[in-house]
Amino acid sequence: MPPSTSTFTGYTPLTPSKREIRLLTIPPAAAIWSPLLPLKSLRCRSTKRILWVDAVCINQTDIPEHNAQVSQMRHIYEGASSVAVFLGDATADSHKGLDFLRLFAAKVRACSSGAEADGAGLFKTWLTDVCIAASDAQEQAWLELARLLQRPYRTRAWIYQEMVLARQGTVYVGKDSISWDDAETVAFAIDALEDFLMMVEPLTNETRVVVMYHHFFNAALARAQRKAFGRAGAPTLLEALCVRRPTDATDPRDNVYSLLGVVKNHFIGLPELPSGEDVVIDYSRPVEKVYKDVVRHIVKKTNSLNILCACQNPDRTNGLPSLGAGLACQAHKRSVFYMDPPDDDTFVVRGVYVDSVTATGEEYTYGRDWEELKENWESLAMTCAWTFESAAEAGPCYLTTESISQAFFQTVTMRKIEDNEVPDIKVHIARIEAIERRSFFVTEKGFMALGPAETKVGDRVVVLEGMHVPTVLRKDEVGDGHAVVGEAYVHGLMNGEEFSEDMADGFESTLGRRLEAEKFLLR
Repeated sequence: MPPSTSTFTGYTPLTPSKREIRLLTIPPAAAIWSPLLPLKSLRCRSTKRILWVDAVCINQTDIPEHNAQVSQMRHIYEGASSVAVFLGDATADSHKGLDFLRLFAAKVRACSSGAEADGAGLFKTWLTDVCIAASDAQEQAWLELARLLQRPYRTRAWIYQEMVLARQGTVYVGKDSISWDDAETVAFAIDALEDFLMMVEPLTNETRVVVMYHHFFNAALARAQRKAFGRAGAPTLLEALCVRRPTDATDPRDNVYSLLGVVKNHFIGLPELPSGEDVVIDYSRPVEKVYKDVVRHIVKKTNSLNILCACQNPDRTNGLPSLGAGLACQAHKRSVFYMDPPDDDTFVVRGVYVDSVTATGEEYTYGRDWEELKENWESLAMTCAWTFESAAEAGPCYLTTESISQAFFQTVTMRKIEDNEVPDIKVHIARIEAIERRSFFVTEKGFMALGPAETKVGDRVVVLEGMHVPTVLRKDEVGDGHAVVGEAYVHGLMNGEEFSEDMADGFESTLGRRLEAEKFLLR
């Protein structure tokens, strides 16, 4: 845990124009001040160690300094000889997880070195022994590795930048450690062998590791692309936000600022940039204004509204606009948005109203029993039964002519599973990824769908020009505006293609009514 900034006083002011930073020196075998106890693992016995620790070396109460120092963090991590990642204190058995990680990495390297004639086959044989035919000790090793990956550090906002930019890194658990190279080697191996590991049933420690290692794999992949292609291989801001969603940040601004050092260089991100022109690091700027800057930047760069897929706050429970950020921008050629009226908290887009929500199921929360929830959702799905003359003998069907059960299966997995012969564990993972923080709902015309947990009866399903998925909107009680409830998967409506007015004809044959493009004022 980082030390409390309130314990540090007496900072000597830095000179921003000189790009100065503070450094922390730990003499050999020195006693460690209690707020800095997590750093004891980094203390050397014979030589002093020089560190840069953001929570200590930045005066968090000095906003101009905070802005300038965060703007330099990319250069700090790129220039450091090594970056230390501290996962927390060791437990009685945490070493078993680290030992297994080292063994895993060593096996990958040995089997891919070319010294073995059938390296891939040998590695799969070893992996079979430690997975499917695992001993009690090996199961314990998988369990301890899963526990390490469950530690909160992996979801903290700044870890992505630290891992992607580091020349080399070390992961510490108490005094024990492994190299970042070992962690990366295992990440790439697990990604390549995901299907093989998913064959282990039921849900085991091995498959839990596969799921949780994705956080590290995303960082490892971004780091590899950066090494190969430089800044040209960096993700866009939208891609980075999607990869790192959700994250944990004490200051909500850091959900954005922590990514600016690793994304494509559409902007510099320095405080002296004109306010409102792009995303600017400024901790005096209100959170809602920062989020507005993000949406403005992404829509300008992509000419797409897909950023709205990340918006779910219809009741403004956190004090922010339902958009996550409001936006106003002048129209331009082939623009999918325009300013009308000129309001910083709203914008107008074109689209078509498709249907209204008539019933919602219970919300899925992590760990809830699926069979119990399935019964609630399936009772709603049965209200979507249609009877087609060509399918009369087959009984009631969904509006796509699929059976109700097949349409329900495709809805709750968002069509991620096309092959009915896949292992149950892959179905389980696909379903959890689809329904997490979502709820099942049905519409007046008989669509079944997955949408935000906040979806209510009466909400409107619309398709906005410039988006690849339907959106749920909530009409304001007063006025003509709509709150953005969030993205939705509506089975049989769209398959990931961007909406255009030409698509409306296909919707009309299903809905039995004319669809007219209209303007939607979003707030």
